[in-house]
Amino acid sequence: MQVEHKEVSSSASLAQQRCPPVPEPAAPLPLLPYQLIWALAEHHVAAARSSNASATADLSASPQQQRPAASFLAQPPSPTAQRHLRDAFRCLEAVLVANVLPPHCEVKTRYRLASLLFVHAAPENLLHAEAHLNKASLLLLRQSDPEMREYFFAVRDLQARVTTAADADAAQTAAEDEKEAHRLEMWKWYYHFAMRRGELLARDGQVKACCSVLTQAAAEATKVGHLDMKGALLLALTHHLIKAQSFGLATDQLTQLGVLFDPASKRHEHLRLYYTLTFILHSLHLGNTKDALECLDSLHQQVETPAPIVQAEMETGIANISLPRSDRDSADDDFAVSLLSRNQLYALVFLVSGMVHKSNDTFKAKKHFIEGLKTIEQSVNLPTLTPSNWAPEIKIILFRHLAEVSMIRAELNDAYRIMTKIMEWCAADSHLWQKHWMMVAYDWAMLYQAAGRFDKAASWLRNIIATGGADLRFLAKAHLIVMAFGGATPDMGEAVAMLAQLRDSNGTSRDQPAYSAAQLCILELLNGMEHMVRGNIRDTKCHLLACVKMNEQLVCVQLRCASVGLLGDLFLQLEPRQAEKMFNTTYAMAKKQHCDAVAAASAAALSDIDRAARDAAGKEDKHGISATAHQVAVDGARAELCARLAEWELTESPGMFWPAY
Repeated sequence: MQVEHKEVSSSASLAQQRCPPVPEPAAPLPLLPYQLIWALAEHHVAAARSSNASATADLSASPQQQRPAASFLAQPPSPTAQRHLRDAFRCLEAVLVANVLPPHCEVKTRYRLASLLFVHAAPENLLHAEAHLNKASLLLLRQSDPEMREYFFAVRDLQARVTTAADADAAQTAAEDEKEAHRLEMWKWYYHFAMRRGELLARDGQVKACCSVLTQAAAEATKVGHLDMKGALLLALTHHLIKAQSFGLATDQLTQLGVLFDPASKRHEHLRLYYTLTFILHSLHLGNTKDALECLDSLHQQVETPAPIVQAEMETGIANISLPRSDRDSADDDFAVSLLSRNQLYALVFLVSGMVHKSNDTFKAKKHFIEGLKTIEQSVNLPTLTPSNWAPEIKIILFRHLAEVSMIRAELNDAYRIMTKIMEWCAADSHLWQKHWMMVAYDWAMLYQAAGRFDKAASWLRNIIATGGADLRFLAKAHLIVMAFGGATPDMGEAVAMLAQLRDSNGTSRDQPAYSAAQLCILELLNGMEHMVRGNIRDTKCHLLACVKMNEQLVCVQLRCASVGLLGDLFLQLEPRQAEKMFNTTYAMAKKQHCDAVAAASAAALSDIDRAARDAAGKEDKHGISATAHQVAVDGARAELCARLAEWELTESPGMFWPAY
């Protein structure tokens, strides 16, 4: 007996590729129970097709010839076809209920069930299709089976089309409702549909269309005197623009918001709190940490001592905006804006505060990140209006930043524990893994670099360059260049070529936008290192001083330590007293940041500078003692980390970051 797993598709929205067939069993072997149920499901699908030819006439067509999305909605199956499809669904669900399937068979069953739900079921069942695809995706991520490559891409493709189908239908409906509400001057509903439509457009990547919808709604709000509503609309737009990395457009919206909320006006204090929070986030993205630091105290004050009405709204996570009517005899409408609950707001403020302090005070940053994680744990079981994935998203970002701070502070064992916790957590959620795996891989590369495993770090960084986005590619190349110029890896020629690419890639395409202030500052540091390696003292000094100057807005201690320390090396033979000042500055900063590696190098340089004077006076080598103490701490942390990494490599699969498919 042979079973053929036929293609089921009535529209182009089912698949760009045909559903991979279920393999036929070897000739002499009997079919397994789940294979028999597969065959029964396909029998019902074929029966549904034959009883409803008009709705499934193009099942055998190529993907390019299939009809547009949602055509199955316009021509619903006949009652007989519906009965057969329900039976097919039950068969496939029965296979899953058995709970004894091999992983690859479960993937095939879930994909088949999702494809049938997508094509033949009602639109509301798209959520069920998405759930099956998420579970199939998670199973595929847990194993690297080359024979499942077709299913890996088929699942990803169908996931994208399920999302697109749901959003396209909702966006069209929202546009029609928005227009009708505007005609009737029902402003509450007009703003509601404008915000909903803007969200859907932003999710679909249509940033300009989103901007057009929400700015038009904000203009209408200005005309009718709903200025608080204008603030809510512009805040929503700014959020979408920052998420899409359209920072120039976001700056324009924040300028308008500044007119509404600055100086500290009494206009809707709850929205003003979110304006301050958004301004800080935007400043961080632009590399303007100095301005973010200046606003941080104001943010904390607004959160810790809110007005009574704001305090009440924090409990519910809803801000009520009054919409005065032109008819003074009528009561005002209230527009409810869904915001964060109190605990969620606190968690976000802790995260942002930690991000602001991360570059200049790792102790404060670590404290904020830990408090943020505690707050997230407290809010896990509380009711919320935000999406269910909000807490996991914030939690993994907090963990990542905490791991990076631990690396800076040479707390390598803590960093390792956090990274393995992230891996364990992401392994249970395919959405989290797909969204964050590249940044997690970058953090592993940094951890290997901190451990002195430069060959491993370089391997991870090269993989990131091959698969990551523009920002991650820049950071990965910067790390490889620093390791090569510092003598940690032998790839000097490759480093010089990479640096030339970075210089030539600034704003060259849509995929490679103009560099941020932080990236330009790093580029100046790398240029200075290259000229230092070449022995060009004049150009080295110019680039390193430019890095120091640009870092005034970034307030990044790590960059300042690197640039001032290199200037100390540059002046060591020319002006020892000047070099001594620079190494003293570097040592003080590194010690405050708990960065033992930099502190050890700076103290050792200071010990060498004053050796002659110290020996002549018979003084104790305090700098040498400090250098030894810091180096012992570094060596101990690295040895412990290397042992843990070796154990991890034996029990886990680092290759899961770049699966065979």
